[in-house]
Amino acid sequence: MKTKHLITIIMILVCLNVFGQQKNTVPMTVQSQKTEVQVLEETILQLQAENQVMQKQMESIEKDVELYRADLRAIASDLTGKMSHWLTVLSILIGAIVTILGAGLGIVVPLILNNKSEKRINEKIDEIKQEVAFAKTYKMQAESSEEKANEYSITAEEATKEIDNIIKINQLYIKASAEKDKIKAIGYINQAIKLDPDDAFAYYFRASMKDDLGDKEGAVADYDKAILLNPDYAEAYNNRGFTKEDLGNKMGALADYNKAILIRDDYEVAYNNRGYLKSSLGDINGAFEDFNIAISLKPDYPNPYNHRGMLKLKIGDLDGAIDDINRAILLDPNYADAYYSRAQYYRKLAETEEDPTKKAELIAKAEADEEKAKSLGDK
Repeated sequence: MKTKHLITIIMILVCLNVFGQQKNTVPMTVQSQKTEVQVLEETILQLQAENQVMQKQMESIEKDVELYRADLRAIASDLTGKMSHWLTVLSILIGAIVTILGAGLGIVVPLILNNKSEKRINEKIDEIKQEVAFAKTYKMQAESSEEKANEYSITAEEATKEIDNIIKINQLYIKASAEKDKIKAIGYINQAIKLDPDDAFAYYFRASMKDDLGDKEGAVADYDKAILLNPDYAEAYNNRGFTKEDLGNKMGALADYNKAILIRDDYEVAYNNRGYLKSSLGDINGAFEDFNIAISLKPDYPNPYNHRGMLKLKIGDLDGAIDDINRAILLDPNYADAYYSRAQYYRKLAETEEDPTKKAELIAKAEADEEKAKSLGDK
Protein backbone atom coordinates (compact mmCIF):
# COMPACT_ATOMS: atom_id res chain seq x y z
CA MET A 1 0.00 0.00 0.00
CA LYS A 2 1.34 3.49 -0.89
CA THR A 3 2.08 6.14 1.80
CA LYS A 4 -0.41 8.75 0.56
CA HIS A 5 -3.24 6.33 0.81
CA LEU A 6 -2.24 5.49 4.36
CA ILE A 7 -2.19 9.16 5.34
CA THR A 8 -5.62 9.74 3.85
CA ILE A 9 -7.09 6.90 5.86
CA ILE A 10 -5.57 8.21 9.09
CA MET A 11 -7.01 11.72 8.52
CA ILE A 12 -10.45 10.32 7.88
CA LEU A 13 -10.34 8.35 11.06
CA VAL A 14 -9.26 11.38 13.08
CA CYS A 15 -12.08 13.55 11.66
CA LEU A 16 -14.64 10.92 12.41
CA ASN A 17 -13.39 10.67 15.90
CA VAL A 18 -13.53 14.38 16.49
CA PHE A 19 -16.92 14.95 15.00
CA GLY A 20 -18.40 11.93 16.61
CA GLN A 21 -17.30 13.08 20.04
CA GLN A 22 -18.99 16.52 19.51
CA LYS A 23 -22.38 15.00 18.88
CA ASN A 24 -22.40 12.93 21.99
CA THR A 25 -20.85 15.35 24.51
CA VAL A 26 -21.48 18.71 25.95
CA PRO A 27 -19.96 21.40 23.69
CA MET A 28 -16.38 22.41 24.66
CA THR A 29 -15.02 25.75 25.43
CA VAL A 30 -12.94 27.69 22.90
CA GLN A 31 -9.74 27.15 24.77
CA SER A 32 -10.38 23.49 24.79
CA GLN A 33 -11.09 23.39 21.08
CA LYS A 34 -7.80 25.20 20.23
CA THR A 35 -5.89 22.85 22.23
CA GLU A 36 -7.35 19.85 20.43
CA VAL A 37 -6.72 21.55 17.13
CA GLN A 38 -3.16 22.10 18.07
CA VAL A 39 -2.89 18.53 19.13
CA LEU A 40 -4.39 17.46 15.86
CA GLU A 41 -2.00 19.65 13.91
CA GLU A 42 0.88 18.36 15.82
CA THR A 43 -0.31 14.86 15.20
CA ILE A 44 -0.70 15.58 11.52
CA LEU A 45 2.74 17.12 11.42
CA GLN A 46 4.15 14.15 13.25
CA LEU A 47 2.37 11.82 10.92
CA GLN A 48 3.71 13.75 7.96
CA ALA A 49 7.17 13.58 9.37
CA GLU A 50 6.85 9.89 9.97
CA ASN A 51 5.39 9.54 6.50
CA GLN A 52 8.41 11.23 5.04
CA VAL A 53 10.67 8.96 7.04
CA MET A 54 8.69 5.96 5.87
CA GLN A 55 8.84 7.20 2.29
CA LYS A 56 12.60 7.46 2.55
CA GLN A 57 12.73 4.05 4.08
CA MET A 58 10.48 2.71 1.36
CA GLU A 59 12.65 4.32 -1.28
CA SER A 60 15.72 2.87 0.37
CA ILE A 61 14.02 -0.49 0.53
CA GLU A 62 12.95 -0.22 -3.09
CA LYS A 63 16.53 0.63 -4.03
CA ASP A 64 17.82 -2.33 -2.02
CA VAL A 65 15.22 -4.59 -3.62
CA GLU A 66 16.21 -3.31 -7.01
CA LEU A 67 19.83 -4.00 -6.16
CA TYR A 68 18.91 -7.49 -4.98
CA ARG A 69 16.95 -7.97 -8.12
CA ALA A 70 19.92 -6.85 -10.13
CA ASP A 71 22.14 -9.17 -8.14
CA LEU A 72 19.66 -11.96 -8.65
CA ARG A 73 19.51 -11.25 -12.34
CA ALA A 74 23.31 -11.22 -12.44
CA ILE A 75 23.50 -14.44 -10.49
CA ALA A 76 20.80 -15.95 -12.66
CA SER A 77 22.60 -14.78 -15.75
CA ASP A 78 25.85 -16.12 -14.37
CA LEU A 79 24.19 -19.42 -13.50
CA THR A 80 22.59 -19.53 -16.89
CA GLY A 81 25.97 -18.88 -18.49
CA LYS A 82 27.64 -21.45 -16.33
CA MET A 83 24.87 -23.95 -16.97
CA SER A 84 25.15 -23.25 -20.66
CA HIS A 85 28.91 -23.67 -20.38
CA TRP A 86 28.65 -26.94 -18.44
CA LEU A 87 25.89 -28.17 -20.70
CA THR A 88 28.19 -27.46 -23.59
CA VAL A 89 31.04 -29.24 -21.86
CA LEU A 90 28.73 -32.08 -20.91
CA SER A 91 27.49 -32.32 -24.44
CA ILE A 92 31.06 -32.39 -25.63
CA LEU A 93 31.92 -35.03 -23.04
CA ILE A 94 28.86 -37.11 -23.91
CA GLY A 95 29.75 -36.79 -27.55
CA ALA A 96 33.30 -37.78 -26.83
CA ILE A 97 32.16 -40.69 -24.67
CA VAL A 98 29.73 -41.82 -27.33
CA THR A 99 32.47 -41.52 -29.91
CA ILE A 100 34.92 -43.39 -27.71
CA LEU A 101 32.35 -46.03 -26.88
CA GLY A 102 31.49 -46.34 -30.51
CA ALA A 103 35.13 -46.65 -31.40
CA GLY A 104 35.69 -48.95 -28.44
CA LEU A 105 32.77 -51.09 -29.40
CA GLY A 106 34.05 -51.07 -32.92
CA ILE A 107 37.30 -52.43 -31.60
CA VAL A 108 36.12 -54.50 -28.64
CA VAL A 109 33.22 -56.19 -30.36
CA PRO A 110 35.39 -57.45 -33.20
CA LEU A 111 37.97 -58.46 -30.62
CA ILE A 112 35.34 -60.36 -28.69
CA LEU A 113 34.06 -61.90 -31.86
CA ASN A 114 37.62 -62.60 -32.93
CA ASN A 115 38.36 -64.17 -29.52
CA LYS A 116 35.26 -66.31 -29.81
CA SER A 117 36.18 -67.25 -33.35
CA GLU A 118 39.77 -67.91 -32.30
CA LYS A 119 38.51 -70.02 -29.39
CA ARG A 120 36.30 -72.01 -31.75
CA ILE A 121 39.15 -72.37 -34.20
CA ASN A 122 41.45 -73.55 -31.39
CA GLU A 123 38.81 -76.00 -30.22
CA LYS A 124 38.47 -77.30 -33.76
CA ILE A 125 42.26 -77.55 -34.05
CA ASP A 126 42.32 -79.49 -30.77
CA GLU A 127 39.62 -81.80 -32.11
CA ILE A 128 41.62 -82.32 -35.28
CA LYS A 129 44.76 -82.95 -33.23
CA GLN A 130 42.90 -85.51 -31.15
CA GLU A 131 41.59 -87.19 -34.29
CA VAL A 132 45.11 -87.23 -35.71
CA ALA A 133 46.43 -88.65 -32.42
CA PHE A 134 43.70 -91.30 -32.45
CA ALA A 135 44.51 -92.07 -36.05
CA LYS A 136 48.20 -92.44 -35.16
CA THR A 137 47.29 -94.64 -32.22
CA TYR A 138 45.05 -96.80 -34.38
CA LYS A 139 47.78 -96.96 -36.98
CA MET A 140 50.34 -97.98 -34.36
CA GLN A 141 47.90 -100.53 -32.97
CA ALA A 142 47.26 -101.84 -36.44
CA GLU A 143 51.01 -102.06 -37.11
CA SER A 144 51.52 -103.67 -33.71
CA SER A 145 48.70 -106.11 -34.41
CA GLU A 146 50.24 -106.88 -37.77
CA GLU A 147 53.64 -107.42 -36.13
CA LYS A 148 52.04 -109.58 -33.48
CA ALA A 149 50.19 -111.48 -36.17
CA ASN A 150 53.51 -112.04 -37.94
CA GLU A 151 55.09 -113.05 -34.64
CA TYR A 152 52.18 -115.34 -33.91
CA SER A 153 52.50 -116.76 -37.38
CA ILE A 154 56.20 -117.40 -36.82
CA THR A 155 55.51 -118.67 -33.32
CA ALA A 156 52.76 -120.90 -34.64
CA GLU A 157 55.14 -122.34 -37.23
CA GLU A 158 57.78 -122.86 -34.57
CA ALA A 159 55.20 -124.33 -32.21
CA THR A 160 54.04 -126.67 -34.96
CA LYS A 161 57.60 -127.82 -35.53
CA GLU A 162 58.13 -128.18 -31.81
CA ILE A 163 54.93 -130.18 -31.44
CA ASP A 164 55.99 -132.41 -34.33
CA ASN A 165 59.32 -132.96 -32.59
CA ILE A 166 57.62 -133.72 -29.29
CA ILE A 167 55.35 -136.23 -30.99
CA LYS A 168 58.31 -137.88 -32.71
CA ILE A 169 60.33 -137.92 -29.48
CA ASN A 170 57.46 -139.46 -27.52
CA GLN A 171 57.04 -142.10 -30.19
CA LEU A 172 60.75 -142.88 -29.92
CA TYR A 173 60.43 -143.14 -26.12
CA ILE A 174 57.52 -145.54 -26.51
CA LYS A 175 59.54 -147.67 -28.89
CA ALA A 176 62.52 -147.62 -26.54
CA SER A 177 60.37 -148.66 -23.58
CA ALA A 178 58.77 -151.52 -25.52
CA GLU A 179 62.03 -152.74 -26.99
CA LYS A 180 63.53 -155.70 -25.10
CA ASP A 181 66.85 -155.23 -26.84
CA LYS A 182 68.48 -152.49 -24.76
CA ILE A 183 70.91 -151.59 -27.55
CA LYS A 184 68.07 -150.93 -29.97
CA ALA A 185 66.28 -149.04 -27.21
CA ILE A 186 69.32 -146.82 -26.78
CA GLY A 187 69.29 -146.23 -30.57
CA TYR A 188 65.75 -144.82 -30.35
CA ILE A 189 66.79 -142.57 -27.49
CA ASN A 190 69.79 -141.33 -29.49
CA GLN A 191 67.38 -140.24 -32.23
CA ALA A 192 65.31 -138.38 -29.64
CA ILE A 193 68.42 -136.57 -28.37
CA LYS A 194 69.22 -135.44 -31.94
CA LEU A 195 65.74 -133.92 -32.18
CA ASP A 196 66.14 -132.19 -28.82
CA PRO A 197 69.69 -132.11 -27.41
CA ASP A 198 68.51 -130.20 -24.32
CA ASP A 199 65.97 -132.78 -23.17
CA ALA A 200 67.15 -133.86 -19.70
CA PHE A 201 64.75 -136.80 -19.67
CA ALA A 202 66.39 -138.31 -22.79
CA TYR A 203 69.74 -138.54 -21.00
CA TYR A 204 68.03 -139.82 -17.86
CA PHE A 205 66.25 -142.49 -19.92
CA ARG A 206 69.42 -143.51 -21.77
CA ALA A 207 71.35 -143.70 -18.49
CA SER A 208 68.87 -146.24 -17.11
CA MET A 209 69.28 -148.33 -20.30
CA LYS A 210 73.06 -148.22 -19.99
CA ASP A 211 72.80 -149.22 -16.34
CA ASP A 212 70.74 -152.27 -17.31
CA LEU A 213 73.40 -153.17 -19.87
CA GLY A 214 76.07 -152.91 -17.17
CA ASP A 215 77.58 -149.72 -18.56
CA LYS A 216 77.71 -148.08 -15.12
CA GLU A 217 80.21 -145.40 -16.08
CA GLY A 218 78.18 -144.47 -19.17
CA ALA A 219 75.05 -144.37 -17.03
CA VAL A 220 76.68 -141.97 -14.54
CA ALA A 221 77.80 -139.72 -17.44
CA ASP A 222 74.25 -139.50 -18.78
CA TYR A 223 72.87 -138.80 -15.29
CA ASP A 224 75.46 -136.02 -15.02
CA LYS A 225 74.19 -134.53 -18.30
CA ALA A 226 70.56 -134.76 -17.16
CA ILE A 227 71.39 -133.01 -13.88
CA LEU A 228 73.37 -130.33 -15.76
CA LEU A 229 70.29 -129.57 -17.88
CA ASN A 230 67.96 -129.78 -14.89
CA PRO A 231 69.68 -129.12 -11.53
CA ASP A 232 66.48 -129.96 -9.64
CA TYR A 233 66.10 -133.40 -11.21
CA ALA A 234 65.57 -135.43 -8.01
CA GLU A 235 65.07 -138.73 -9.89
CA ALA A 236 68.40 -138.30 -11.69
CA TYR A 237 70.20 -137.75 -8.36
CA ASN A 238 68.53 -140.82 -6.88
CA ASN A 239 69.37 -143.08 -9.82
CA ARG A 240 72.92 -141.78 -10.04
CA GLY A 241 73.33 -142.56 -6.35
CA PHE A 242 72.07 -146.10 -6.97
CA THR A 243 74.58 -146.56 -9.83
CA LYS A 244 77.43 -145.10 -7.77
CA GLU A 245 76.55 -147.55 -5.03
CA ASP A 246 76.92 -150.39 -7.51
CA LEU A 247 80.31 -148.95 -8.45
CA GLY A 248 81.32 -149.03 -4.79
CA ASN A 249 81.16 -145.25 -4.37
CA LYS A 250 78.97 -145.38 -1.26
CA MET A 251 79.71 -141.90 -0.02
CA GLY A 252 79.01 -140.46 -3.47
CA ALA A 253 75.76 -142.43 -3.49
CA LEU A 254 74.83 -141.11 -0.03
CA ALA A 255 75.43 -137.52 -1.23
CA ASP A 256 73.15 -138.07 -4.22
CA TYR A 257 70.37 -139.57 -2.05
CA ASN A 258 70.67 -136.61 0.33
CA LYS A 259 70.38 -134.18 -2.62
CA ALA A 260 67.35 -135.98 -4.00
CA ILE A 261 65.61 -135.79 -0.60
CA LEU A 262 66.60 -132.13 -0.25
CA ILE A 263 64.88 -131.38 -3.55
CA ARG A 264 61.87 -133.57 -2.75
CA ASP A 265 61.28 -134.25 0.94
CA ASP A 266 58.40 -136.60 0.04
CA TYR A 267 60.52 -138.79 -2.27
CA GLU A 268 59.89 -142.22 -0.73
CA VAL A 269 62.21 -144.09 -3.17
CA ALA A 270 65.21 -141.95 -2.13
CA TYR A 271 64.44 -142.59 1.56
CA ASN A 272 64.27 -146.34 0.86
CA ASN A 273 67.58 -146.34 -1.06
CA ARG A 274 69.31 -144.24 1.56
CA GLY A 275 68.02 -146.54 4.31
CA TYR A 276 69.43 -149.56 2.47
CA LEU A 277 72.81 -147.79 2.07
CA LYS A 278 72.87 -146.75 5.74
CA SER A 279 72.18 -150.35 6.68
CA SER A 280 75.22 -151.48 4.69
CA LEU A 281 77.28 -148.74 6.36
CA GLY A 282 76.25 -149.98 9.81
CA ASP A 283 73.92 -147.06 10.58
CA ILE A 284 71.09 -149.29 11.84
CA ASN A 285 69.09 -146.53 13.51
CA GLY A 286 69.42 -144.23 10.48
CA ALA A 287 68.34 -147.09 8.23
CA PHE A 288 65.23 -147.85 10.32
CA GLU A 289 64.34 -144.14 10.35
CA ASP A 290 64.54 -143.87 6.54
CA PHE A 291 62.52 -147.08 6.02
CA ASN A 292 59.83 -145.85 8.41
CA ILE A 293 59.62 -142.50 6.59
CA ALA A 294 59.35 -144.22 3.22
CA ILE A 295 56.51 -146.43 4.50
CA SER A 296 54.70 -143.45 6.06
CA LEU A 297 54.95 -141.56 2.78
CA LYS A 298 53.66 -144.49 0.75
CA PRO A 299 52.15 -147.36 2.79
CA ASP A 300 51.66 -149.54 -0.31
CA TYR A 301 55.32 -149.30 -1.35
CA PRO A 302 56.72 -152.86 -0.88
CA ASN A 303 60.50 -152.18 -1.02
CA PRO A 304 60.97 -150.50 2.41
CA TYR A 305 58.96 -153.31 4.03
CA ASN A 306 61.32 -155.90 2.52
CA HIS A 307 64.46 -153.92 3.45
CA ARG A 308 63.23 -153.25 6.96
CA GLY A 309 62.42 -156.97 7.28
CA MET A 310 65.96 -157.88 6.26
CA LEU A 311 67.33 -155.37 8.80
CA LYS A 312 65.19 -156.91 11.52
CA LEU A 313 66.41 -160.35 10.46
CA LYS A 314 69.97 -159.09 10.76
CA ILE A 315 69.47 -157.90 14.37
CA GLY A 316 67.57 -161.09 15.34
CA ASP A 317 63.97 -159.80 15.31
CA LEU A 318 62.68 -162.85 13.40
CA ASP A 319 58.98 -162.28 14.02
CA GLY A 320 59.23 -158.63 12.95
CA ALA A 321 61.27 -159.66 9.94
CA ILE A 322 58.77 -162.21 8.58
CA ASP A 323 55.88 -159.76 9.09
CA ASP A 324 57.60 -157.08 6.99
CA ILE A 325 58.72 -159.54 4.28
CA ASN A 326 55.28 -161.11 3.94
CA ARG A 327 53.80 -157.59 3.77
CA ALA A 328 56.10 -156.78 0.85
CA ILE A 329 55.07 -159.98 -1.02
CA LEU A 330 51.40 -159.24 -0.32
CA LEU A 331 51.77 -155.78 -1.82
CA ASP A 332 53.73 -157.11 -4.82
CA PRO A 333 53.44 -160.86 -5.48
CA ASN A 334 56.03 -160.50 -8.28
CA TYR A 335 58.65 -158.85 -6.06
CA ALA A 336 61.65 -161.17 -6.58
CA ASP A 337 63.86 -159.66 -3.87
CA ALA A 338 61.15 -160.24 -1.26
CA TYR A 339 61.12 -163.96 -2.09
CA TYR A 340 64.89 -164.04 -1.72
CA SER A 341 64.53 -162.28 1.63
CA ARG A 342 61.95 -164.78 2.83
CA ALA A 343 64.19 -167.66 1.67
CA GLN A 344 66.94 -166.23 3.88
CA TYR A 345 64.48 -166.05 6.73
CA TYR A 346 63.60 -169.77 6.32
CA ARG A 347 67.27 -170.75 6.14
CA LYS A 348 67.93 -168.68 9.29
CA LEU A 349 65.25 -170.67 11.12
CA ALA A 350 66.59 -173.97 9.71
CA GLU A 351 70.01 -173.20 11.16
CA THR A 352 68.63 -173.24 14.68
CA GLU A 353 66.03 -176.00 14.15
CA GLU A 354 66.98 -179.31 15.80
CA ASP A 355 64.06 -181.30 14.48
CA PRO A 356 65.22 -182.84 11.16
CA THR A 357 61.71 -182.91 9.71
CA LYS A 358 60.97 -179.29 10.52
CA LYS A 359 64.41 -178.32 9.37
CA ALA A 360 63.87 -180.05 6.04
CA GLU A 361 60.53 -178.29 5.68
CA LEU A 362 62.14 -174.90 6.30
CA ILE A 363 64.88 -175.64 3.77
CA ALA A 364 62.24 -176.71 1.21
CA LYS A 365 60.38 -173.42 1.69
CA ALA A 366 63.60 -171.50 1.27
CA GLU A 367 64.39 -173.34 -1.97
CA ALA A 368 60.86 -172.75 -3.27
CA ASP A 369 61.14 -168.98 -2.64
CA GLU A 370 64.55 -168.92 -4.27
CA GLU A 371 63.13 -170.64 -7.35
CA LYS A 372 60.25 -168.16 -7.36
CA ALA A 373 62.63 -165.23 -7.13
CA LYS A 374 64.76 -166.64 -9.90
CA SER A 375 61.81 -167.16 -12.17
CA LEU A 376 60.61 -163.62 -11.55
CA GLY A 377 64.10 -162.23 -12.12
CA ASP A 378 64.40 -163.98 -15.48
CA LYS A 379 61.24 -162.34 -16.81
